Amino acid sequence: MMTPQRKRWWLKQFEALEVYDDWRDFEWQKQRWANFSPWEFYSKGDGKLAIDEYALDCLQALRTEIGKPIQINSAFRSVAYNRRIGGSKWSMHKLAIAFDINLHGHDRKDLTEAAIANGFNGIGQYRTFIHIDTRPWIARWDQRWRGK
Repeated sequence: MMTPQRKRWWLKQFEALEVYDDWRDFEWQKQRWANFSPWEFYSKGDGKLAIDEYALDCLQALRTEIGKPIQINSAFRSVAYNRRIGGSKWSMHKLAIAFDINLHGHDRKDLTEAAIANGFNGIGQYRTFIHIDTRPWIARWDQRWRGK
C-alpha cells in the first residue's frame, strides 16, 4: 500500500532520477555488472535509460549467487511507456529499481529466496515471471491467478 509517507519517498526518488535519452549515453561499468549490458535495462517504448546503481549491484549479486543467466523482461520504464502499458502510477520500474525476471530455467522458490537474500524487498509473483525491486519496505503479492 502506498501510504502518504511512501508516496513522499517515491516522489523524492523520482525527482532525483537521472534519465538518459538513449541507453548508449550511459557509461556502463562492465566489471561491476559483468553479467549484464545496458540495453537490457532501457525503457522498451522509447529507448530512455535510468540506472539505480544499488539495484544493479543487488541484481549482479543475485546473478552471481544463482550461477546462471537471468532474462530481464522489464526494467526501467519511462513515464510515457509505463502509461502506455497500463503500469502503476507508483511503479518501482519508473525509479529504475525494479526488474521483471523470466522464470524459464529457474525454480521460483529458489529465485525468490535468493532475491530476498540479495537486497530485494518488493517481490511479486506472476505466472511466467517474478517482479523484484529494492524499495525500502517489504512488499509481497501474488498475481499468478491473473494469467500473466
